[in-house]
Amino acid sequence: MIYSTKQITEYLKDIEDKAVISLAANKWERFGYWASQSVHLRRILGLSRTGSPFRDFADLARAKLNQKNTEVEM
Repeated sequence: MIYSTKQITEYLKDIEDKAVISLAANKWERFGYWASQSVHLRRILGLSRTGSPFRDFADLARAKLNQKNTEVEM
């Protein structure tokens, strides 16, 4: 079966929503599954160089890690 770019883009949005829902529900493995599907489809669509939809989460994790490291050094 061949899908149109529009169909893949709609599915990509659905996948990214599922990833965020999984993360919010502490379903880490599910988040990883949906996030990896997002990466794959973004490559197919040529969007791999655009900003990640999960960038905010990665930035938050880095900030928490830096905060933790700063507290340990004190």
